[in-house]
Amino acid sequence: MPVLAGLSEHAAVAVLNARLLDEVRQASALKSEFVGAISHELRSPLNVILGYQEMLLEEGLGPLTAPQVEAIQRSQGHTMMLLEMITALLDLSRFEAGHLPVARAPMPTNLLLQQIRDEVPESWRRPGVALRLEDDPSLPVIETDVGKLKTVVRNLVHNALKFTERGSVTIGARLTADGEVAITVADTGCGIPPEALAYVFDMFRQVPGTQGGGVGLGLHIVRRFADALGATVRVDSDVGKGTCFTVTLPRTGALVPRADARRRADAA
Repeated sequence: MPVLAGLSEHAAVAVLNARLLDEVRQASALKSEFVGAISHELRSPLNVILGYQEMLLEEGLGPLTAPQVEAIQRSQGHTMMLLEMITALLDLSRFEAGHLPVARAPMPTNLLLQQIRDEVPESWRRPGVALRLEDDPSLPVIETDVGKLKTVVRNLVHNALKFTERGSVTIGARLTADGEVAITVADTGCGIPPEALAYVFDMFRQVPGTQGGGVGLGLHIVRRFADALGATVRVDSDVGKGTCFTVTLPRTGALVPRADARRRADAA
């Protein structure tokens, strides 16, 4: 290449690496822009579908039989799941671009956990697996982006139910010694091999042999949203016995820089 003529081998390698890094950044930006645009366009028709489903359930187009109501409700549930997935992808693309909005509001911790438990779709549940909630009346009100925190915990619950054939999935929370709130999702499932713990939060990575389905985005979104909320995520697992994910977040709205939060998680 003419531009590299006359440069030392070390300087030429440095120039090539800089070019490659720039191309990777451009490709990443284009990917994020594409995902964001597609996600935004997909939300509009889904909202229209949800509107018609609501109209049908309110019998705005005529009376319904019980089986018809059940069928529409099931369809509505799956449509909502798809909308939430698309919204999460849009938020993920915004996060990567540095434009993820965080809207904080006070929320009682117990109420948050109860809502998450009650909103778990029937299609996620499995015979022989109990979904439990550990209530603690002493848990405080937290100030956070409720929607994003719900997405974090819901993804963990969904993941736990997928990989638990029998036993239970338990949602709980406790106060830490530092006065922070630690939300846990524990299961009695197959567990995660030690070598896979290093990449379970990576995008499009799945644990070999688990056959849980999906595309490998759930835990990646958990980590990214937790970063945005100033929270940390820790995973403890024992193969054949189960897994416990712990999301620790401040009680107040003060943001912890992502780098600081990641260091705290790695040191835990």
